[in-house]
Amino acid sequence: GAYRVEAEIGAGGMGRVFRARRDDPTLDQEVAIKVVRREMMTAKALARFDGERAVLARLRHPGICQFLDAGRLADGSPYFVMELLTDAVPITTFADRERLGIDDRIALFRKVVAAVQYAHRNLVVHRDIKVGNVLVLPDGQPKLLDFGIAKSLAAEDGDNPTATGDRFFSIASAAPEQLTGAAVTVGCDVYSLGVLLYELLCGVSPFDASTSSLPALIERVTHQIPEPMQAKADRLEGAAVAARQATPPALRRALSGDIEDLVQRCLRKSAHERYLSAEALDADLERLQHNLPLSIRGGQAWYRLRKFVARHRVASVLASALLVLLVASAWVVFQQNLRIRAERDQATEALSVLRDAFLSADPARMGGDSVTARQVMDSAYAALERRIGTQPVAFLDLIATMAEVELSLDGSDRALRLTTRALDTLQTAKVNPSLRERLSLLHASALSGNGNGNQAGALLDAMTPVLPEHEVEWLIVKGRNLTMAGNLADAEPMLRAAVLRTRDASPDDRAANRARMLLADNYSRQGKLDASLAVLAEMHAWHEPALPATHPYVLLADLQRASTLRRLERNGEALEIVRGAASLAGSSYGDTSAMSARAQMTLGNVLISMELYPEAEAALRRSRDALERILGRQHPNTVRAQFNLAVAMDRPDRNTSEVTRELERAYNDVRSMPGDNRNFAATVCLQYARHLIRTNKFPEARTLLNDPDLKSILSTVATPELIAAATEAEELLNAADTTSVSATDQ
Repeated sequence: GAYRVEAEIGAGGMGRVFRARRDDPTLDQEVAIKVVRREMMTAKALARFDGERAVLARLRHPGICQFLDAGRLADGSPYFVMELLTDAVPITTFADRERLGIDDRIALFRKVVAAVQYAHRNLVVHRDIKVGNVLVLPDGQPKLLDFGIAKSLAAEDGDNPTATGDRFFSIASAAPEQLTGAAVTVGCDVYSLGVLLYELLCGVSPFDASTSSLPALIERVTHQIPEPMQAKADRLEGAAVAARQATPPALRRALSGDIEDLVQRCLRKSAHERYLSAEALDADLERLQHNLPLSIRGGQAWYRLRKFVARHRVASVLASALLVLLVASAWVVFQQNLRIRAERDQATEALSVLRDAFLSADPARMGGDSVTARQVMDSAYAALERRIGTQPVAFLDLIATMAEVELSLDGSDRALRLTTRALDTLQTAKVNPSLRERLSLLHASALSGNGNGNQAGALLDAMTPVLPEHEVEWLIVKGRNLTMAGNLADAEPMLRAAVLRTRDASPDDRAANRARMLLADNYSRQGKLDASLAVLAEMHAWHEPALPATHPYVLLADLQRASTLRRLERNGEALEIVRGAASLAGSSYGDTSAMSARAQMTLGNVLISMELYPEAEAALRRSRDALERILGRQHPNTVRAQFNLAVAMDRPDRNTSEVTRELERAYNDVRSMPGDNRNFAATVCLQYARHLIRTNKFPEARTLLNDPDLKSILSTVATPELIAAATEAEELLNAADTTSVSATDQ
């Protein structure tokens, strides 16, 4: 045939594997050929083998052994040709040989999970995932092979996915339903992945096949809860412990807690009690790597309790009777407490009404900005200060709400003052962990918004692990803080995780929208403009059927989409979107609202890109004036609008003195801004210097370019674009100096 067999390299339950070479002098290619065992040449075996060929033919993934060719021998024996995994070894052998620690083993295992996810998306369950079927190449890429019993989830009616008469899977790694003849689902592979991870981490299988008869092994797999991994690790030899870069006590700690719960969840006896998909398993593995709470944390104790009750029914009945007596006794105490709780609830009910009033001022709910809302909050804060001694919890809850509103209004400085006061109160007040954590997250967000990223990061790191109810908010605040600090690659997985955890949220959910907007902004800052645009396009499709076009989240997403299209030089599309958004913002919230100011700023930037400077100047002036009225002159948004206005004006047909005045104002204002705004300050300084050079004000330009603060920024945190702009300005000034000297000599 087309291949020349060189040696037999393996044998499995269904066939034998040979190393072969293509019989073509012009194409030197080594391959592996799998042929069905002759003693198994039944119609069912042939159908199973043909099924494996059909499965592999449609699977293309770096983690799955590549299918190359198929055919039949002269005697009718089917065979298929696949890539030869040169120098590949079983995954446990590779991990021990490379002395991978627990974290690195989990990272390696996630590559296997990715391959299984891909197979499941193609409606294929492997059904025989085990150490021997996961080989790892020298470069660390695992390969899933031997789809000899793989089953399509799209099987035709004539197929029998529950048949177990011919068992071609490994008992020790098979799911209980495979042994009992129940339906085959992705849960089978989730179970086998749990067995594989168990063995990869602690060195032995959860059920040792070598010490049990076949009936005893099946009984253990179908009914016995596996021993905790740390107990198995205690029996490892010193070399095996060292291969995991650990000491015995460290290994015990590493294999307890969340990782134990995760593995045991995979190994549940009932498929519906395991992870429902390989994707869900991978999501918890990602949480584990980022030290975040698992989605299944806490379920293991209840699971073990149910198993205990099933084994000890009589004792459990007696214990339950005693529990009923205790509950009856506690009921009397509970009734007495109800009266006290009712009095407390009456005292806090009035405060809850006030809290709702603060929430109604949130622009994300009502749209626009309201000075009246700020005046109400100022007066309320003074009143609350007088009550702090008697009702500290109510005071703190209201402070948290006020801080949320301020952050929505871009009032990070005011929010910071509120949260700082709240944290001072927390030193002596007894509050529940949820409120304490909520205030800490708001304080971190306010610190970040004021340019105090290092303090915000330290606070966020000290909070981990957070309560499940605040997990998404923690990811959002952490991701935003890292993005603001320029740590874009570190921020991206945080924001992607926040998006993943809010995938089922409604289109008007605040956290879900913030996560997506921040992820799009992160992609944009990284230069991944197509990825940013994809996120925003998905938001548009998500919003469209559920929210009106005037909803704040719809408008904000459209404005960000227009900005991204502008950077992609798709200015026509950007202009169409931003004109529509600006018109809706003006008619719905007023021409001087915060939403309209933002829309006018985006419109002005798009018009600058299209070199429509007069119209851009008008839009940016409207934006600057509105933001100055709402936020104040030194607010970062106002200063950015002022700078953009000056850029739009900096053209030959404008009055030079007016342009100089606007750039000088932007330069002075950016130096007065709170927080770390060094890159923006350098951008303004360089634009101002170029303008001075063009207007022949060389000494003033030289003074700007020699400013110590600018030199410090260019040598430490400046982006490549800023450094290039500084170099260009220096060259322009040097050329101007040379021209001036030449003119003087003449």
